[in-house]
Amino acid sequence: ETVANGKKANIYFNIGAVNAGQTITVDPSTVGTTTSFVGTGYPYQRKSFYVATRFWVFYSNGTHMVYKTSTDGSSWSSITAIRACTSGDKFSIWLNTTHIHYAYASAVSGDPLYYRCGTPNSDGTITWSAAEQTAVSGTSGQTYYQPSVAVDSGGHTWIGYRNYTSTVRYPYVTKSSTTDGTWSTSTGFPYQLDTGGSSTNC
Repeated sequence: ETVANGKKANIYFNIGAVNAGQTITVDPSTVGTTTSFVGTGYPYQRKSFYVATRFWVFYSNGTHMVYKTSTDGSSWSSITAIRACTSGDKFSIWLNTTHIHYAYASAVSGDPLYYRCGTPNSDGTITWSAAEQTAVSGTSGQTYYQPSVAVDSGGHTWIGYRNYTSTVRYPYVTKSSTTDGTWSTSTGFPYQLDTGGSSTNC
């Protein structure tokens, strides 16, 4: 779905299973469109799931972080906007059986890194546990971008992200000590994973 700025692209979804010796053809269904150069972001940011009797696909339509759901993988619901978000690589999704978690970083210098948790419902809605939380406070001269969120077996949320400080990029990770959808940073976090950094990427 990578396109030039100002153009639209389709977001596709495939579903199917193949048994030994069986040949099938699976045609993609159009979930929605985006004007963003990066509608869904990177594989490690995860954007599609099956939970609560539905398929869920998250993406940026160029203006907002949005999602659509489907009970059959072919016909899709109307769009639901979650928050402002101009590009799919600015957020990451994690599903741990019963809850959907997201991390969002605007990639604007001085802006915070955000987190939110909710329960996906069988009617295609999400019941949010709490308001959007600040996982890492914004700092002047530092740019947080391309987050990746995950939840461990104890229910604690971890967010990896990149921190750009004028000329050097560093990998960081932060962790919450809470498990209820609020955020309280664990002792010793955020933690800088590498002190060498990179002038291009990390």
